[in-house]
Amino acid sequence: MGKNGLTWDDFKGKPNLDVQFQSELNYYVGYNTDKQKQNDTIIRKYKSYLYMNSGSSWVTPNSKTDDLLLYNQVLFDIIELHKRKFQHTMNLTANSYEIESKFSIYYQECNERLNEFKSQSEYGKKNSIVKFWSETINKELDLTTNEIIPKFTKGIIGYGMHIGLGYGTPIATLSNHFNGHPLLVYGFDLKIKKFIIFANGVLGGGKIKKDYSEGMKLWKNGERFDIAIVDLSCGYTLIDNSKHKISPFAGFGIVEYTSGRQDEKDNANKLRLTDYNLIAGLNYDYKFRKILKITPNAYFINYKELLELSIRTRLYVTPTTYYSDLKGMTINFSIGICGLGQRIKIID
Repeated sequence: MGKNGLTWDDFKGKPNLDVQFQSELNYYVGYNTDKQKQNDTIIRKYKSYLYMNSGSSWVTPNSKTDDLLLYNQVLFDIIELHKRKFQHTMNLTANSYEIESKFSIYYQECNERLNEFKSQSEYGKKNSIVKFWSETINKELDLTTNEIIPKFTKGIIGYGMHIGLGYGTPIATLSNHFNGHPLLVYGFDLKIKKFIIFANGVLGGGKIKKDYSEGMKLWKNGERFDIAIVDLSCGYTLIDNSKHKISPFAGFGIVEYTSGRQDEKDNANKLRLTDYNLIAGLNYDYKFRKILKITPNAYFINYKELLELSIRTRLYVTPTTYYSDLKGMTINFSIGICGLGQRIKIID
């Protein structure tokens, strides 16, 4: 079929001379599960489809008039109109088990309207009726969108997780004894409108750069240390658009240094420094992919979801005071992958 509608070149089938008609339009209409991509968004949904079967659609050689072609175009447009209406209904459907019955209803309505048009136009013989129907159906098509991504609203609650790698740099007197160290970062997000609750864990380790005496215990130069940071914080989203999200945050954290000494079997005497303190920082998310799941969920009725994937950059500080001669803060930087899901509602 051409860009602007049907042409006689689309009718490639062998004419059936045993019937009284001058042409016949054959087509496939139905639905299936589909994955489409539009810009940076992947859409998973049930998709209605309509294809003309050119190989079995035919016209007699002496009947290729503009009026008869318009008659066939109206037939095709009536089917297209009902296909679009069914698509919108599928987008709104709460349960996948309902789709087949709804398709049967639209299919029956489409056939009834096709038969009405055929009867009124006497199978294309009444040109004025064909033109009236053409104008009517085209107006209805203009009002019935065929958009890939339907309009929707987001829920107020979002949920996600992230994982990444980073680096921690101790400053002040901490830096006299502990080197900078690589980090493994992981955590969870709970979004409520513009507020986000972050629960994060950090694991890392490095080398002790200078002896430090902790009572009867000794942190030895050159030995390995491990660091663990657990924090719970609340952030507020200042900027949130199609690509960028910036959220400063503050909260409460636990910072613990332990020795990596392999021969330390007495846990009670193991070298350990623990401090409870406030943390503060900034999250920057660069959104690179969205996944819109419109297909009805098999387990949750009327559950549709938007998943945003982003590259998360996180910068925050953890002030610590272990002893008067061992205090300061750790500046932590990380970059990783974050996924945030939100329930959506398709607009009727």
